[in-house]
Amino acid sequence: MNRKTNSRKFQKRDRPNRTPSTPRDQTPCLTPLSGLHPIDAVFRYNPFVVEEFYFSQQMAAQIADAANFLRQEGKIAEQADDKKLAQLAQTPDHDGVVALAKRAALKTIGPKQAAAFAKEAHPLLIVEGKISQTEAGELIRSAVYYGIEKIFFADSNISLFNDPAAYRSARGGLDMAELRILNDLPAFAKQLRKSYYIIGSHYEGEDLLDYTALCPAEELGKPLAIIIPASDQGLAKATQPSCHSIIAVTPSQALDRLSLASEAALLLQKYVAEGV
Repeated sequence: MNRKTNSRKFQKRDRPNRTPSTPRDQTPCLTPLSGLHPIDAVFRYNPFVVEEFYFSQQMAAQIADAANFLRQEGKIAEQADDKKLAQLAQTPDHDGVVALAKRAALKTIGPKQAAAFAKEAHPLLIVEGKISQTEAGELIRSAVYYGIEKIFFADSNISLFNDPAAYRSARGGLDMAELRILNDLPAFAKQLRKSYYIIGSHYEGEDLLDYTALCPAEELGKPLAIIIPASDQGLAKATQPSCHSIIAVTPSQALDRLSLASEAALLLQKYVAEGV
């Protein structure tokens, strides 16, 4: 939704199923969401996590359906001035809408869970290393654009996604994908290799070949996983042996590396949109 479409109202939708209660080992917290894209996405895909909702007078008609839904749930939905909206959103760029959402910590999974994903056969995007909130949001936004539903991150990012900056840069993507934390990424990749064809991105590797040229015929039936390193040093040595192919994404000589989101988009376009 761009600013030219600000007149679009939040649509009425079938009431979604309630999410299960928060497990005891996951600590909920209230995260501010602001901007039209994140707010629209949370009410589309996960409305029951919203505990409080504030909006400007100018936005009152546009968000009436969302506000009425929350009031029916016994939650707060009320008009606020710009000063309060900026304070709640932690930014002046809030588009006149701010929600406080109850978020549980992301589920952490280990190597034993790798086999379960092969049954679903969804393409996976895995991020190695620690990234910033903005990088995370932009990368998730790119991945969701290409239809990726499952994105996994190294455990150094365990507290990353309760930050409003990640939500703003993802523009709603955080409510459209299943996000998980890997407690041992190299070991998870080693197990995943048994049922997935894994492509790793590194500063040295093969060119961006077509998927059928890259992947041996006996591996073509496997689902695809792509591992992207946050570090400019490339994939960790412990992760590299689990990759069937290692690709070098090399921009022009004027640049040493693309952004993570751009690198992810390039690989997803080549090997998900076009290749598999």
